[in-house]
Amino acid sequence: MKAGEMMEKQLFQHGDKIPAMVTIREVANQTGLSYDYIRKICIQDKIVYVKAGAKRLVNLDILRRHLNRGEAAK
Repeated sequence: MKAGEMMEKQLFQHGDKIPAMVTIREVANQTGLSYDYIRKICIQDKIVYVKAGAKRLVNLDILRRHLNRGEAAK
């Protein structure tokens, strides 16, 4: 078994899936939300993201939950 196949088997053995991660620009294009708004909620740690060089990759499942939950009124 190759190393890549072994890693994939380990990742999926508990039913986990690799999250869909996209750039802020892609999220903005797909949702119609502004780039600045998405960047802001990343910086505020309201959604999960990872830094890949200068880019932030957003977890689409977490973003979807955040958008469905909505912002609390202040």
